[in-house]
Formats: sequence, structure tokens, C-alpha cells
Amino acid sequence: MALEKRQLPVVDQKVAYKSIRNVGFTRLFQPYKTVTKGQAAIALATGEASDTIVEELSRIEAESIAEKAVASYNSLEAQVEKDVNASFEKELISEKKRVDIMKKLAEEARQELESLRAERKAEHLVIMKERAAVDSELEVLSRFRHEVEEQLQSFKSDKIDISYKKERLGKFHRDAEMENQEIARLQYELEVERKAISMARAWAEGEAKRARERAKTLEATRHRWQRQGINKVVVVNVQEDLNVDVTWLSAGNQLVEESVNRTESLMDKLKRKWPIL
Repeated sequence: MALEKRQLPVVDQKVAYKSIRNVGFTRLFQPYKTVTKGQAAIALATGEASDTIVEELSRIEAESIAEKAVASYNSLEAQVEKDVNASFEKELISEKKRVDIMKKLAEEARQELESLRAERKAEHLVIMKERAAVDSELEVLSRFRHEVEEQLQSFKSDKIDISYKKERLGKFHRDAEMENQEIARLQYELEVERKAISMARAWAEGEAKRARERAKTLEATRHRWQRQGINKVVVVNVQEDLNVDVTWLSAGNQLVEESVNRTESLMDKLKRKWPIL
């Protein structure tokens, strides 16, 4: 491949064309001038144009020297070119190796980049899924927080309501305690009144019984005394005694009626406070 690419020496067409043109012009404008080695030998043998021949030989020798110099230069140039080509071939091979290595490294880097890109894409997908899950959880937490706040507000309202009801219940308890005390007092008074009524009734019944017995006795005594002639004074005394007994009996009945009225009043109070009684 390197030999195919190596450039061969290029013939200087301008120099060749110039040499050919010079020979043509010499033959055209100087037809008797010797331009070849044969012509120079004949001229030397005959003795003609010795100066020209000497000059021409000098020129030919100079041209020969120049050609040798050119050949040496061309050989040196060819050697230099060969060395340059060899060095270039080595550098080309080395560069090709480096290029192959770079291509291999670039391919490995590309594959690694593709792998990293695939990994990043997978990680991005995972992150997006996790972000979606986190957003969903945040939404659920936000909704749950809203529900908790609503429940907390409801609990606060219920707490206020319960506190109000507790306060009312405490007031009801205090009122009930006071009413229980009042009921206990009224029941005590009622029991006292019942006992008083019972005692007054027993006393009134006893007094009425004694008054009736005494009235019967006095009436019998009055009849007996009337038959004996004792009328006026006895009647007056008997009537006074009867009036006293009636007065005591009326007082007892009045006391009983007052006790009954007080008892009924207490019962009305108890019924108004406690309708279930």
C-alpha cells in the first residue's frame, strides 16, 4: 500500500524541452557549428574551428560535469526521497497503528458511552418512576393531611361542643344536686308534716272522742239534773263545756286542715320539680 502511494521521480519536461530547443536553434542559426562529438572530431582532424571546438568541448565538459552533478543530485535526491519514503512508510505504519488504536479506543469509548447512555437512560427512567411515585405519595399525603386537618377541625368543634355539654351537664349536676337537697328538705318537711298530721289527727280524734264521751256524760247529767230540778245553772255549765269541747275540736280540725294543706303544697312543689313523682 505504501509502495502504491509512493511517488516516482518526475522528469523535468521543461529542461528536456529547453535542451531540444537549444539544439534546434543551433542547427537553424549556426549550421556549421559542431554540436556532436563526431562533428567535433572531424573539425579537430581538419584543424577547422579549433577555438570553436575548444569552446564546445569546454561547454560539453561543463555540461558533463553539470549532468554528473545533476545525476549526483538526483541520486542524492532519490536516496533522500527513499529515506524520506521509508521514514514516511514507518511513520505511516506507526500512524496507521495509532489510528487503529485510536479507532479501537474510539469504538470502545463509543460502546462505553452507549453503555453509559443506556445506564443513564435506565437511571433516568427509574428516577422518573421514583419521582412519579414520590409525587403520588405527596399527593396522597396532601390529601391525607387535608382529611386529618378536617378531622382535627371536626374534633375541635366536637371538643368545644363536648366542653359546652360538659359545662351544661355540670350545671345540670349542680342544679340536680341543689334540687336533690331541696327535695330532701321537702321530703323531710313532708315527713315532718305527715308525722304532725298523724299526731294532730290522732290528737283530734282522741279529743273528739273524749268530747263526744264528755258530751254524752254531760247530756245524761243535764237530763238527770233537770229531773231533779237543777236546770238553769247546769244547762249553762253544760253548754259552756260543750262549747269548749267544740272549740277544741274545731281547733284540732283546723290544725289538721292546715297540715294537709301544707302537705299538698309540698307535694305540688315536688311534682313541679320532678314530674315523674
